[in-house]
Amino acid sequence: MIRITSSREGFRRAGIAHSKEPTDYADDHFNKDELKILRAEKMLTVEIGADKKQTIKPPNVGETVALVEKIETLADLDIMVVGETRKGVIEAIEKKRAELTLNTEEK
Repeated sequence: MIRITSSREGFRRAGIAHSKEPTDYADDHFNKDELKILRAEKMLTVEIGADKKQTIKPPNVGETVALVEKIETLADLDIMVVGETRKGVIEAIEKKRAELTLNTEEK
């Protein structure tokens, strides 16, 4: 089971408005990439195996930067930047934004 709790009511990530109340999801509800994004989000507490009280740490800077590099739209990049304070991740986001903006202008 996956349990997600938001620090702000209605905060959206992975296509879901999350609640301040813990919400449980089946283990297969999210795909691997969605789960990584949810775990990287500082506004959310994500517990894997919540019925066993096993809390998973969010990805480190390197893992989060790898996620940023996979982003394909500016809208998704805007979502990823919300609440992010780690310098390495912010730099990766700025680099990816420049790349995506250039690609958009070339089309």
